[in-house]
Amino acid sequence: MPRILRAYRQLYPEVRVSLREMSTGMQMEAVAEGKLDIGFARPADSNLPAGVAARRILREPLVMALPADHPLAGRDRLSMAEVADQGLVMNPRHIGTGLYDKISQLCRAAGFTPRIAVEAHQMSTMIRLVGAGLGLAVVPQTMCRVAFDGVAFAAIDDPQAFIDLLLIHRDTIAPVIRNFLSVVERNI
Repeated sequence: MPRILRAYRQLYPEVRVSLREMSTGMQMEAVAEGKLDIGFARPADSNLPAGVAARRILREPLVMALPADHPLAGRDRLSMAEVADQGLVMNPRHIGTGLYDKISQLCRAAGFTPRIAVEAHQMSTMIRLVGAGLGLAVVPQTMCRVAFDGVAFAAIDDPQAFIDLLLIHRDTIAPVIRNFLSVVERNI
């Protein structure tokens, strides 16, 4: 995101960019209503609201966040079956990210139903709860770049352990959006 915004700002300094943190569901609604030009979202399914288009910009591996003192911490990789009896820290399903459904799918494929220990809306809050020992969390790999006290990360040994990041926008593309999409394409 910073690289894309920096590149866009260099090419189009006269365009005012206003950033807002919003859930996936809120972004979808705002784009559909014309209140938001562009969003970065991980929708739960491919059913987009009328008037909204999307393009995948990243297929990101999912990793397991564990308390640093957890018996499985320090491993490079682990399977979902190895955490079947553990409580998970997850986003609530109603906020519309695809992460909840993806985690449920990975758990079912490993032969169990996820046991939700705690729900949190923000990814950083989820990981802080992991550090506090309240459960494990399946998160996008980019979260490994942020330093969280008391948290270790391990790759998930499953070819389906990924989530797509989509850029969503109105299906009628204004020049400012077309320019932004062009910058994104060159910087991903």
